[in-house]
Amino acid sequence: MLAHKWLTRRPVHIDIFNRTIQQLRRTDERGVSAVVRREKMALLGELAGTIIHDLRNPCHGISMASMLIQELHSDDKTVRCCQIIQNQVHRMISMVEELLEFSRGTYRLKRQSTSLAGLMEQLAFMNRDFLQHNNIELELRPADVSLNVDGNKLMRVLQILVHNAAEAFKEKDGKVIISGRSLEHEIEICVRDNGPGIPDDIKDHLFEPFVSTSTNGGTSLRLAIAKSIVEAHGGRILCESKPGAGTAFYLRLPAA
Repeated sequence: MLAHKWLTRRPVHIDIFNRTIQQLRRTDERGVSAVVRREKMALLGELAGTIIHDLRNPCHGISMASMLIQELHSDDKTVRCCQIIQNQVHRMISMVEELLEFSRGTYRLKRQSTSLAGLMEQLAFMNRDFLQHNNIELELRPADVSLNVDGNKLMRVLQILVHNAAEAFKEKDGKVIISGRSLEHEIEICVRDNGPGIPDDIKDHLFEPFVSTSTNGGTSLRLAIAKSIVEAHGGRILCESKPGAGTAFYLRLPAA
């Protein structure tokens, strides 16, 4: 009887040994993952630097040509189209610079007092054609508040969230509501959609870079960039979503 108990009960030192081996294995996997991530970030930075160098001259030419057209033809339609061209050229350069800053983990913020309502109106103007093409209704509910932020970078965050929602609709008509409100020490911006929601297994890794969280594999990097921009402003980004019940992203930024 005693011999049977001794055989069926594992000695304590074996349990300790097994737990130690498992911990070492997990530590080693985390170390390898950290090294791989650093290498990817370095490669991303080199790639972004090369693209910026090659992209500036043609973008400058496009911008100058659109300004010349605007001077020669001052009708409203031409002026609007030229403004869109100039805004989108600036956006292209900013997106690549953003990748470079993201890879370095630092952002150069040009903070200034920015009207939340004005920022939302600019977002609607710059994305009007995209929204119409994808049959997406955009509703704005701004608060009468000002933010001490880099307006271009915060605009980029909102564009990421709107485009992220557009991909979730999967060619179906959808609606995106952007609202703002003033909290005690923060300004909250909410980007809500009526899409299919985010599965729980994806939501756990939503803001991690280089982790595929969508069929096109690009969403997670964009959301990681959005998170890093918000945090560079001293804020935070939260996500609430349930499958079949839509998704809401909350930006909490320090009050001016």
